[in-house]
Amino acid sequence: MSSIFYIVTMATAVITAALITIILLRRSAKYFSDKKFSEEVDFLGGYSPVLSLIRSSFTALVNRFPRLRPLTRLPWQSISEILLIGAWAMWVGHVYLDFDPLAWLIGREFGFQIQPNYFILNLKQCGLCALWNGGLNGGWPALADPFGSHLHPIVAIPTLLWGTIIGAKISIVIALWLAGIAQWWLARTLNLGLIARLWSAFIAVSAGHLMGRLELPLFGIIISTAALSLTVAAAFDLAINRNPRTTILLALTGALSIISGHGYIQLGFLIFAPALIFFMFDDRFRPTFLWREYAIAFALSLLLVSFFVIPYLHFLPNFEKDFDATFKASQPLGYIPLNLIITEIDYQLSTVLGKLPYPAHYDLYIGWIPIIFAITALFLARKR
Repeated sequence: MSSIFYIVTMATAVITAALITIILLRRSAKYFSDKKFSEEVDFLGGYSPVLSLIRSSFTALVNRFPRLRPLTRLPWQSISEILLIGAWAMWVGHVYLDFDPLAWLIGREFGFQIQPNYFILNLKQCGLCALWNGGLNGGWPALADPFGSHLHPIVAIPTLLWGTIIGAKISIVIALWLAGIAQWWLARTLNLGLIARLWSAFIAVSAGHLMGRLELPLFGIIISTAALSLTVAAAFDLAINRNPRTTILLALTGALSIISGHGYIQLGFLIFAPALIFFMFDDRFRPTFLWREYAIAFALSLLLVSFFVIPYLHFLPNFEKDFDATFKASQPLGYIPLNLIITEIDYQLSTVLGKLPYPAHYDLYIGWIPIIFAITALFLARKR
């Protein structure tokens, strides 16, 4: 009985708020302008009276106060879609929006994955002494650390505001948001509709390539995956739309990707990057201006994060890295597509199909529906 009362109460409140909003919009529009509501706004292929009221009221307000005119030049639809993706990321990752510094993420790697993040707090407390991170095994030069994500803004700012533990949890949610924005950007570059843009972005936020990494959790992998996703979107946008202004965005996203930590995803991007060569030639196999734009973006990226690149190269001879030369941890290529559709935890924790019992290393789950749509598109897409 209490649940029914709760539902009725919430429904009444929502309807009341909607009616009050419509009344206020009508009154404000009549006050600021004598014109009738002539601006029609379409939503999902049909006329939307509420959005039309908002548009007309906003236009009347701008006519009344010309100083607000610069607001009309903002891409309000894109901003709204990005905020909606952010709301979805907060919903998917709401369990991590926990401001209890004693609540850690489950997983054996969380402690040392976020250990480099203390650089921000050390910098605040002792200044230049933070350049040597002495927290483990005698320490190491903090600005030459390719493993940590502590130099990336979505890690540094939350750490500075809320501390290392809470800041790391906030950073994970922001990374989910950025991954969704990257997918939305790709969809927008392909001129997809509103539903397709948002739906694919929502999938990117909640897909296994990010959420699965939280099993250990692989904090740096999550941050770098989101950062490199934005770089891929910028590179693709530059290739499709051929707008030199996008070169700056590519340089910024590339710079942030370099300092996003771990190094595995960056190496994967370098392996993927030669695919961009297909965009660098015209129909007659002559080089286009994209060669120059990609080169400029790469050079600017290195310059923007030279404070990291130079120390890293200086200390590189002192680094050691284990390699899986026999590919024991690599799942056979023919089995990898199955990770897109299998989500059972018993399978994730087993050694079936040539993998190790570590879900964070193999989870790619997105479900059947996107795969069916992708296969269908191969047959229904136009030749162009």
